[in-house]
Amino acid sequence: MSYAMNPEGLTPQAPQPSRNEALAKKIGLSALAIASALTLIAVLVSGSASSITSNSGSGISSLDQSGGGDSSGGDSLYTPDTSSNWAPAGFNVWSADSNIAWKWNKTATCTGEYSCWKADFISETGCSYFYAALNILDANDSVINYTNASLPSLLPMQTATLQFNDIEGTGSTGQMSVINCG
Repeated sequence: MSYAMNPEGLTPQAPQPSRNEALAKKIGLSALAIASALTLIAVLVSGSASSITSNSGSGISSLDQSGGGDSSGGDSLYTPDTSSNWAPAGFNVWSADSNIAWKWNKTATCTGEYSCWKADFISETGCSYFYAALNILDANDSVINYTNASLPSLLPMQTATLQFNDIEGTGSTGQMSVINCG
């Protein structure tokens, strides 16, 4: 279950099939086959894999708490939108909202007593509020918890670094699951 921040507070959001899953169902191919084909097309169109290096395989991946990613591909539940070129180098445009781009911050250290993940976010046109949620996965890639962070606003082209704490200390990897910019 994912959650969305709105003016009334944090509310559950019904899971929505990804564009790849909807297309896969419509034409009878697996979501993995669709994601792989779209990745290949993006590489061929861009002429370089640098803008999508974190988007191979299943399109779903994570970052371990030591700062290293796993080998399964992308950094989130969403495939980065490589058609938008406003984002700075290294950032992936969030496919559910092309006004937002993000990347793992692998160099920042955790502040406080908990293990954590950090991510950098930027908005092309700004946000009157900003919310991001991270799934916490165990060693078997099962979601065991979540953590979130928010900001009251984010100015156009302003970068924000947010920390996602694993308060229980049970997570192996983190997976970006929700980014909302209002």
